Amino acid sequence: MQNFAKAGESYVPALNYTVISTTVVFTLQKLIYTVYFVLIVSLIALFPLFTLAQDHQPLINSTLTGRVLDEKTKEALPGVLVQIKGTTHKVATDDKGRFNFKTGQKFPYTLIISFIGYEKSD
Repeated sequence: MQNFAKAGESYVPALNYTVISTTVVFTLQKLIYTVYFVLIVSLIALFPLFTLAQDHQPLINSTLTGRVLDEKTKEALPGVLVQIKGTTHKVATDDKGRFNFKTGQKFPYTLIISFIGYEKSD
């Protein structure tokens, strides 16, 4: 079967349409790669600004050090949890019963002391 053009029209084979659409696809791919490249370069250039925005020291309003001892034997109690009441800030005592808080809380505050086998106290 042959394709003939009508009067005044030219015949364009289907192969040319494929070539044109392939060219359009390659052009779109180049455009997408260019957009990705610009985006990645922009993020790399702006990354130091994001890290500088987070470069600050935590607010420390008070520092508290202490030691937890058994009331009767006066021996140090390791592993005791010491918490500031009303916060989630907790520390555990070391092997000599010592603890150290650096916190944004202002004095005065109440400490909650808890240890397995002992009664919890404020």
